[in-house]
Amino acid sequence: MTLRAYSGTKTGYVPWALTQNQRGPTCAMTAISVAYRILTGWTIFPTKGHFRNFESQLFNITIEKGQENAYVLRKAAKDLDHTQAGEIVNADSLVELVGLCEDVAAEVVSFKPSMTVGQDFVESIRTDIGKGLVPIVLFHVGFTSTQGHYLPERGQKYRHWIAVFGVEEKRKWLQLDIKHLSVQPALRFTAQDMKADDMLVWNWGNPFIVGGDELGGSSALSIDWVTEPRMWEKSGKPGTLAWLERGPGDKDYQPDLEQSNVRYTVEKPTRDLDLRGYVRIGAK
Repeated sequence: MTLRAYSGTKTGYVPWALTQNQRGPTCAMTAISVAYRILTGWTIFPTKGHFRNFESQLFNITIEKGQENAYVLRKAAKDLDHTQAGEIVNADSLVELVGLCEDVAAEVVSFKPSMTVGQDFVESIRTDIGKGLVPIVLFHVGFTSTQGHYLPERGQKYRHWIAVFGVEEKRKWLQLDIKHLSVQPALRFTAQDMKADDMLVWNWGNPFIVGGDELGGSSALSIDWVTEPRMWEKSGKPGTLAWLERGPGDKDYQPDLEQSNVRYTVEKPTRDLDLRGYVRIGAK
């Protein structure tokens, strides 16, 4: 199974904050902002800029222009020395970031590698969503350009953070209610092609489906991008948050390049790289 775009029927209103596109290597911050929106009805921004027309998504709330991005998650991560370009490599760093957000708290859920880790992961996610908690998962993922599929699997080239929004339960979606502040009806889903233990995740501003067992097996709590530093080269126009991700073996990768537009991951992993798991976030 692959991470694939949701093909079922969507009805209702997608809260604006969930539709924002990820900018730069900020998937962890984007996942936190999605979780915060679900749990509190309020918006926090992973990065500054390119957020407009949000007043219409709030109910009787006026935010002055220029104040919507006074302090964002990427800036907080940099202040805590958890990131160079926006990347987050440890679940514990994400928990600390969540600790800066008002009215929510987070903790790490850890599993040792085993034959049942996928199913244990699914059952834990199902229990948490049933309690109104938002799971955020760091996982190994690759991309097949020929088929256009994302492949969650240990050993794949990339790592990615996503917020889990729903999980299959008795062939229905057990999903989190979004506490948004708009008068529009909340988003609901139907799924003709749902399979046992499927999960619904927010990814790049849209819902995707992934096999829960597969996601659990490819999950991680830390990344080692220090032994072989990940290179992030800023691209695009000045003031934009666009970075090219390169690793050892990639074309144009240069170790220890001293340029103002190049960053290297320096934060070390804090947990065993073989551990599986996720971060769960809940309202205080």
